[in-house]
Amino acid sequence: MYKIMKWNNIVQGIMRLEDVSSIPLDIKNKDYEKYLEWVAEGNTAEVVDMDKKPDPTTEQIAKEARKAAAKLLKDKVKNKTALSKDELATIIEALMDLIS
Repeated sequence: MYKIMKWNNIVQGIMRLEDVSSIPLDIKNKDYEKYLEWVAEGNTAEVVDMDKKPDPTTEQIAKEARKAAAKLLKDKVKNKTALSKDELATIIEALMDLIS
């Protein structure tokens, strides 16, 4: 099985999944010839757009939430302003995430 690798909306090469080999788009390359034969048999390779960022993980989302809560708390302390119930709930949720 193969994947088509795209950057800047241009196909740059083929990846063979069984050994994660990069195959250049060169008709003289034996691996590329095998890929073309595989396609001629009716197979289709998945296109991977390398420009797209992967979806954030739960850990990344939690990290961003903690950073936002820390900034909110820091701003409130610096400005000597009270937290609303929603702001306090946000900070508590971020703290609970840290200890769980």
